[in-house]
This record gives sequence, C-alpha cells and structure tokens, in this order.
Amino acid sequence: MKDERLSSCKIVDNEAAAAFFATSKMRRILMMFAHEPLSLTEAAERSKTDLKRLHYYVERLVKAGLLAVDSVRRRAGRPIKLYRAVAPAFYVPNEALPKPSTDEIAQELRQLLQADEAQSSAGIFVSLGANLEPKVEFVSLGDKPRQGFELWRILRLGRGDFERLRNELDAVISRYQASPGDRGQVYLVHAAAALRSRYEGVVDNRPA
Repeated sequence: MKDERLSSCKIVDNEAAAAFFATSKMRRILMMFAHEPLSLTEAAERSKTDLKRLHYYVERLVKAGLLAVDSVRRRAGRPIKLYRAVAPAFYVPNEALPKPSTDEIAQELRQLLQADEAQSSAGIFVSLGANLEPKVEFVSLGDKPRQGFELWRILRLGRGDFERLRNELDAVISRYQASPGDRGQVYLVHAAAALRSRYEGVVDNRPA
C-alpha cells in the first residue's frame, strides 16, 4: 500500500541532493526553512549558527534545489532575501542515500559514551539482577561521576506490548524535550529497539 504522505512531498532521488539528508545538521537547517520564510540572520539566531557558516550551508542547499528565495524584504540599502524550503516535506529513497540516515548521529553517540566511560569509570561490576539476569554496572572513579548512561534490556514482548513501549518512550522523551525548566547542558538521547532472531540473553517472562 502506498504511503499517503508521499503524495504531498518532494521526492529527492538525486544522489548529490540526497546526501544532505544523511546528516542531522543539514536536515535541521533545511527543515528550519520549511515552516516559514526566513532571512539568513533570523535563521542564524534560531539555529545558534554562525552567520557566515549558515550562509555557506544555505548556498549549498539552494544549489542542490532544496532551498529557494521565497521573497525579498525591501529596506533602505541592500534588500534582504527570505529563503524557504521548496517543499514542506521530502522523501529520499534508500538507494539515493550515501549512508543510513541515522549513521552520523549514532556514531556521535557511541563516541560520546565511550569517552564518558573512559574518563569516569574504573571498570564494570557484574552481578545478578532481580530476575537472575547478568547485571552490569559501572564502577566510578569517585571524583568523576559519569555524565551519560546506557540502559540495555533483552525483552520478550507481544506486538501490543512493543507498541506500548515505543509510545511510552516517545512520550517520555518528548515531555523532556518540551520542558520549559532548567535550560542547562545539551544531551544526545537515543531510544531504540529491533526485532532479534536470537533467543539467548532474554529474561523469560513466560508463565511456568
């Protein structure tokens, strides 16, 4: 069945243009212009990006046919160009992408976690958990507590439970994303699950 969302989006099957969608930074910059036309100054302020660097990114997106000048704001002196994405949404086929769309940010997360572990952990402590499963905890160096965390589980789930887990995790992360509270450090947060063919490692929750 054809996805109805594809009827109102721009299809990007050119490899040069598709490459911009393989990096989170370029996706974010492009889609910032999808909601409303923005000047370079307005976009730089919203994205916290250096104006000259943003200008370079925008020129590349215009050349790729993903951004265009929407209108011109007249003023005394040089007029201001307002840019807008050429569509409110985009579809990029897998075969056009140079790498998986999450590859870059997944690598960044793994590197951050590895650096955090190396700087804050003296080793790992392995014991039995509440369900007699192997439980791994980091042993702190004491003066440098970990700045990140990893939670891993191997679960046996029915389809309904899996859908509920996905929706609950999405709701929790979204709630913190929208929080108006302390605007402190920036964290890269990831939650994922994939169907596994191997059985070993699961804490079996079937009735005896």
